[in-house]
Amino acid sequence: MRNVSRLGSRLKRSSLAVLIALLGLCAVALAQVKPEVHNDDENIPDAEKPWQESAANLPPYPDLNATRSFYVSPATTLDFAIDPASLSVGKDEVIRYTLVIKSSSGAANVSFEGLRCSTEEYKVYAYGYVRNKKWSPVKNPQWKPVTEVGANRPHAALIGEYFCAQSTRVSDDPKVLLKRLSDTQFQLRRR
Repeated sequence: MRNVSRLGSRLKRSSLAVLIALLGLCAVALAQVKPEVHNDDENIPDAEKPWQESAANLPPYPDLNATRSFYVSPATTLDFAIDPASLSVGKDEVIRYTLVIKSSSGAANVSFEGLRCSTEEYKVYAYGYVRNKKWSPVKNPQWKPVTEVGANRPHAALIGEYFCAQSTRVSDDPKVLLKRLSDTQFQLRRR
């Protein structure tokens, strides 16, 4: 009886060892099978492709006397302007521009920014130093929602009144966007 018991025990151990070896071989075989990857993004409609931001290259520092002012609100005493030379619309559909905010005393804040009409967000890529006319890139810039209040108001004006209409760009042509900024009749309708 003992011999039968030992034999059964050995068979169980042998069977278990064979089973473990087979599972190991299966695992190795599966690890070597590579999934088939289809890289045909051209067949995916644009609406389904995940959005990817293009690189934002800093423009030359703006000539502060060659900017285009735009109307923001009757409540502000500041002058808001865009540098025409910096205005662009990227393949990623981001409108990039240099924003210049001047006080009545002549102090100026300069920033290079981007707007996304589809999500109503803005991002500051760099701040400008007026004294040495250099850019200081923002570390890890983030998209932020545009609101109608406070320091965000110029972004709300650009998105809601000049560059975008119902979450879409008015135009891909920077000249059209600039014309809307300086169109006196358009600005008078907004006051």
